Amino acid sequence: ELVCEEDLIANADVSLHDVDRQSYKVYDFSIYDKDGQPCYFESRLLQKKTVFLKGNVKAIYDDGGYSEGIACGSIGPVTSWWLTGFNSGDNVVIGMSTDCADYYLVEPEPAYRIFMAQMMRQIALTKIVLETVSNNLDCSYEALVDAVASHKPSNGEKPYVENELLQHARFILGHACSYDSARANWEKVSVSSAPCMQKLVNLCRIKLRNGQSNSELQSYLRPGPSPATCTPIVHEVFDMMFSPEMDQNLLDSPKEMDNNKELCPDNVSVGTDDSVNLSIWARGERIMHGDYVLIEHFESSRVGRVVRFFTESPVQMAHLQWFCFPKETVLGEIGNPHELFMIPDCGDVKVEKILQKMKVLRHDFTKTWNSNADTLPFEKNNVNGYFYSKLYNRDENRFEDAPDTISSEADGDLCYNCNLKREQEMVKLYKAAHSADTYAAVRWHRETYRPGDFILLEPGTFGFAKDQHGIKRSGAQPCHIAVIKRIFKDLKSNSRSANNVMLQVSKYYRPEDTALGSAYLHMNVIFASEELSTVHLSAVVRKTNVEYVASPPTSTIWDLHNKFFCSQSYCAETRTFTDLTCLKARQNEDGDKEYPAVRRLRTLDVFAGCGGLSLGFEMAGVSETRWALEHCDAAARAFQLNFPDATVFIEDCNSFLKDILEGKETGSKGQRLPQRGDVELLCGGPPCQGFSLLNRFRDGRSARFKNSLVASYLSLCDIFRPRYFVLENVRNFAYVEQHLVLQLTIKCLLRMGYQCAFNILQARSFCLPQDRKRFFIIAAAPGEILPKFPKPWSCSRDRSSHLKVCGQKYELNTSLKYAPLRAVTIRDAIKDLASVDTRGEVAAAPEPVSQFQQIMSGDNQGLLKDHHAKKLSPLIEARLQHIPKHPGANWQHLPDIAVPLSNGSMTEKLAYHDFGNGVKALCCCAVGSPCLKSMYFQKNTLRPWNLTHKLERAKAVEMRGDDSRAYSRLDWDGHAITLTTTGVGSTHGCIHPDQDRFLTPRERARVQGFPDKTAFVGSITDKNKQIGNAVPPPLAAAVGYEIVKSLAASQEERTGCCFSH
Repeated sequence: ELVCEEDLIANADVSLHDVDRQSYKVYDFSIYDKDGQPCYFESRLLQKKTVFLKGNVKAIYDDGGYSEGIACGSIGPVTSWWLTGFNSGDNVVIGMSTDCADYYLVEPEPAYRIFMAQMMRQIALTKIVLETVSNNLDCSYEALVDAVASHKPSNGEKPYVENELLQHARFILGHACSYDSARANWEKVSVSSAPCMQKLVNLCRIKLRNGQSNSELQSYLRPGPSPATCTPIVHEVFDMMFSPEMDQNLLDSPKEMDNNKELCPDNVSVGTDDSVNLSIWARGERIMHGDYVLIEHFESSRVGRVVRFFTESPVQMAHLQWFCFPKETVLGEIGNPHELFMIPDCGDVKVEKILQKMKVLRHDFTKTWNSNADTLPFEKNNVNGYFYSKLYNRDENRFEDAPDTISSEADGDLCYNCNLKREQEMVKLYKAAHSADTYAAVRWHRETYRPGDFILLEPGTFGFAKDQHGIKRSGAQPCHIAVIKRIFKDLKSNSRSANNVMLQVSKYYRPEDTALGSAYLHMNVIFASEELSTVHLSAVVRKTNVEYVASPPTSTIWDLHNKFFCSQSYCAETRTFTDLTCLKARQNEDGDKEYPAVRRLRTLDVFAGCGGLSLGFEMAGVSETRWALEHCDAAARAFQLNFPDATVFIEDCNSFLKDILEGKETGSKGQRLPQRGDVELLCGGPPCQGFSLLNRFRDGRSARFKNSLVASYLSLCDIFRPRYFVLENVRNFAYVEQHLVLQLTIKCLLRMGYQCAFNILQARSFCLPQDRKRFFIIAAAPGEILPKFPKPWSCSRDRSSHLKVCGQKYELNTSLKYAPLRAVTIRDAIKDLASVDTRGEVAAAPEPVSQFQQIMSGDNQGLLKDHHAKKLSPLIEARLQHIPKHPGANWQHLPDIAVPLSNGSMTEKLAYHDFGNGVKALCCCAVGSPCLKSMYFQKNTLRPWNLTHKLERAKAVEMRGDDSRAYSRLDWDGHAITLTTTGVGSTHGCIHPDQDRFLTPRERARVQGFPDKTAFVGSITDKNKQIGNAVPPPLAAAVGYEIVKSLAASQEERTGCCFSH
């Protein structure tokens, strides 16, 4: 069956996640009117909203190859159409827009080609005119006519003449206006105002005021956001990237040195110490401790700072702190040609490898942080010099303020990096006073462990006495919990490595390791035992905290992810529990700190939605949400209900930015605007779908980036200069436009002086029953402590992602291996919610059972809102009824039978065709012939024709095509796939584990981690969109806790002074 536009947008196979406006490519398209008849897409029909589109829809990023696509009808009504691709290749691409999405028309179906023939000739003529005029804005009308007449059509058609130019003048001028509107607002370029175009207007007596006032020409204008206004720094970064001189000006290695300088024959050293020299002579230059030098390093060259000189007789050596060029970081080729980055690495080199002394300055952004007038060294001239301000840690994808790694005196001590490495790798044992073979403590990975400390151990380090009495364990497992009883060394080895230091530990049981099962009330409750085990120090993950209490406190899971409570012991032999006779508080004194409460930061949430990010930050205690910006009315009203004390601006981000730049104190609705110094934490998730719609010419590409909401968001950061900045987005943000969006964002932040780090976080690793990966950039002002990314709270069997930029591989979300808590399941999240059906009937709800359910329900004693199912079409309803109620059931379990529908009609059975050699299939593509989907397509079948056809075709070409996510039933003991912005749809509409319906908005909110008191506004579609677009609050809370840690650490450094910006 042909899917509708709403189901198309819900299909994650072709749609981008969490964007406000989707875009697609359409093959085998046709345009038809309200009566279903093929028609031309004329302006008057578009104004009446009676034009519709149908065809085979594919993802916007699908550049060909094997892809099935989705047969879609009733796209529209179409509100406008437009052209793109000028100044690039021979063809122009036609685009159409509806209220919901943009569509690029690739190839018409055979029957519609006759309607397109004349249109394509007009478009080709328009391309000639616009490219001629844009290349010569002083072009006369006569020169334009000559250019048109001299052009030879590539398809063998007759040449163009002046009469055709006049006949199609209105069409051409309409697209000239659209062409001008797509250019950057700072570019003083207007094709429609060229002399030849003005004469064309006069000759044809076309009314054209300000280029776009004619209502008929409006149908040529593609809808889009208001033009962005960038701050100078953001403008500068984007401008450099797209300037014609960029390729020539990129400097990734020093200028040619003077090869006439000879290496001094004796390398005379100056100093009094034979092993630690203060200076040497190289190539006629005196090089001292603390100087910067260029080193011959394999095929390229490297810059280092001299830590010390020493002699390994008879060779003179230098110990250097290494630096790298921008192209060696994630910035690739777009970095500042005069900038270097310190790296956490050092090394010894022969003095003879020194090529020359370098001019390198350390730049301190804190000195001019509040002035917005920071000029970088060597920025205004072409001096061959470099500066640095940041340490780049490639393993953690971090740019931090560079530490002072060079001591004031060359005393021969180990350097900063050497000390860090030694402390990280060292295993130091402390002898016990009254025992020859037992140790009082061991220090490893910068942490000290003693008997009595509670620790997390890698899963599988030890077993349990009765192997949980046959309890079935599946999926990723949490860490084991134990307490250290004794520390000793393996007598068979003299090494002090972590593998040769042994710990005798006492085991603790989790509820799921006992007869209680995984649905026990608290995930943080554990049970002591008398079972002992001997483990290697290398199996220790980290310390944890355990308290002996009569009953666990009623706290939220989010702040208990590394704390456990114990009141009973467990005997596996007898499967019995015994109350501990001596209850006392006990926790690691030097374990994970309970960080002191910090003053909440005044926060502005941009692209706020219903408030998932702000809710998580408030859970963590890091933010006080003062302001929010959201252009969608329903989402903004939901945010206001969830944060009644916040000022919510319901407007476009660019309009808000423009008011701020103009120095206004109040907005259009009289609300007070935040000023510089007011915002201490800026957070948001700017939609980036515009980057997949880039024009294919350089100027248009530049304009698209500058008019993007990412640029607007960075400009807000530049204006407010908050202490902390958080950018959240879909995982694909890191990959958009060959990583260019990521690179430009990081470069902008670095240019402002911010420290920054990026990573991909998995929601399932933070106590959520959902597979949802989100991309984060965290930035901190210079002088602040840049937060780390959070370690997992709950276990998740998930592979790390990686990013490949300029041939270099960067690992992301690498810390997913071990976690203290078990995975949260669908059962944990929604089992307590009342059963409902599509008729709106709701049964009585049982009491919350799991800890997750208790946290979600909280003290909400009123009527549970938004727990109702959306009414389905009779066919979808029948399909859900025939999906078996067992884990993993999906569309492939649907029988191919005819069944009665609720509207009284009957479904059809799939008709298989005989293609010879005993092959029966739905389409000839199953035997390797070209696909004739439009000919063989069948509708109203219980077993979906599209999915079955896709599977057959995939088998024919030996490719994967079994989309097991389609019509998939959730597993009570599993997790959900990524929730999208609609709650229904064949691909990502999650089916309830034992009811024949999709999840309700409240169930979806539970899966996202929203407490039951959270409000959503509008229709079911609006609410599903608010939920699907949101950042899961627990994930945001995990990030927020890391900011709290940084604030607390800063507070300690500042000797207890209260925070001030």
